Amino acid sequence: MGRIVRESENPSSGQGPAPILFTLYDFAPSVGGVQTMFREAARGISGPVTVVCAEGESADADRGFDEAEPYAVHRLPLRRRTLLDRIIQKLLILIGASFAGFHVVMLKRAFFPLLRMTRHGAFPAIHCAYHFLAAPALAVARIRGIPLVLFVHGNEFLKMKQSRFERWLLRRAKRVFVLSDFALEQCALLGVRPGRARRIPIGIPAQAPRNRAALRDKWGASGRRVVLTLCRMEERKGVDFVLRALAELRSRVPDLLYLVAGDGSSRPEFERLATELLPAESVRFFGRVTDEEKDELFALCDLFVLVPRVIPDQHEIEGFGIVYLEAASHGIPSIGTWSGGVPSAVLHEKTGLLVPPDDQTALAGALSMLLTEDDLREAMGRRARDRVRREFRWERFEEAIRQPGGRSVNPAGGR
Repeated sequence: MGRIVRESENPSSGQGPAPILFTLYDFAPSVGGVQTMFREAARGISGPVTVVCAEGESADADRGFDEAEPYAVHRLPLRRRTLLDRIIQKLLILIGASFAGFHVVMLKRAFFPLLRMTRHGAFPAIHCAYHFLAAPALAVARIRGIPLVLFVHGNEFLKMKQSRFERWLLRRAKRVFVLSDFALEQCALLGVRPGRARRIPIGIPAQAPRNRAALRDKWGASGRRVVLTLCRMEERKGVDFVLRALAELRSRVPDLLYLVAGDGSSRPEFERLATELLPAESVRFFGRVTDEEKDELFALCDLFVLVPRVIPDQHEIEGFGIVYLEAASHGIPSIGTWSGGVPSAVLHEKTGLLVPPDDQTALAGALSMLLTEDDLREAMGRRARDRVRREFRWERFEEAIRQPGGRSVNPAGGR
């Protein structure tokens, strides 16, 4: 069973692999790609792991999750804003340094807890998910004389381009780990020294075969061509784009069923659009699903589709797309977009197809091809599953983070 680590404990006691410290703002049980990545990393790494993160929205949900995990979790009150915090942020806005306000608050809240946790050589490095805790993590790493390793996903690069301080933080890291070629290119453009940025593979759990016919009966999908989208319901995820493209296919694929899982602010808009474009029996929204339900949906579908768009003014871009690899682990090909880090997750014409963002005609063509050409779809699904089993293992991830000075571990087949 998991436990909540206390600041007085030294997680490095005993023999075996050196302890790993992950620091990040949002963490499970909240939902998202970064949360999923670090949750599975903490589960998959050998030796002691400690996660330092913000308190979630529900103390009861946090407690239930933390106690069931096999690693230590330390939650800090980072979401709370005191009067002093608001005054500091307003003063920084007045002097034209609004970008630093959040980092000052994070320093105030996280610096001393991190300093206490890293005393007596408790951890050989600080592994920090950029950008929320980067400033306190850097300060503590400098004081303790240990490396700071940053994990940078995608959206952060859009923020860095507008903030000199953000770029300065990025360049101070001993190592920058990324998941995609896109992120590797962005690091170079933002001035990270050659050799400091590395692309590393994450791990994706292997999936045992499931009774597909039984799952389709359970979910009411028997005899249908099933397209699945699983994501947060946000504008940039492109569910509206998929709905419009599927509406073009109704005559060509009359047995189509579109399943949409996830929740978010745009869900009401997507549901309204679905009622306008498709018959009620052709689309279903499920809201948030459990991990078991997610695996069942992957196992029963024919095709996974997630077609994110870039929204620069909202600092939104798809940094990679772990969900594509989760689909691949079930032998399901994907349709994605030529956007951000997606081409490193979906290999065009090998493990799926890529289309330009918001190109409805191209998306409709890709959907039609993979829904009507069974041999092609199944071949892509097999290649996708083989790639995940071969390249995306936690042993490779752990090897990379335990040897931060080594060579890049670059999954084969990226663009």
